[in-house]
Amino acid sequence: MIYGYIRVSSDKQTTENQHFEISNYSKANQLHVGEWIEETISATKKLSDRKFGKLLNKMQQGDILIVTGLLRLGRNLMQTMSIFGFSAEIGRNLISQGSKEALARKKSTETALVKEHCL
Repeated sequence: MIYGYIRVSSDKQTTENQHFEISNYSKANQLHVGEWIEETISATKKLSDRKFGKLLNKMQQGDILIVTGLLRLGRNLMQTMSIFGFSAEIGRNLISQGSKEALARKKSTETALVKEHCL
């Protein structure tokens, strides 16, 4: 899934410019934004209180997130880097889960072969 994320800090700001930039980028790169996430909230708010936090929890390996700039994700470098750390943790968990599933399938296959051989 390809997500377009737009954030403004106050009701006095508009999302039009960000929407325009993401749309142009998507068209130029032959991408289709399947879901738009727009929110009006300060980046100083906790990630768990933002739609962006829920989006990060929802995203799966291979999904794409398009934003107009890193400041849309966090208010400063440290906050943005913590978001990347969170994303890396999700990625590690997905890889770990896939490895465990692959090992379980392999073990199941080997067990079946041993049983078949013994019969």
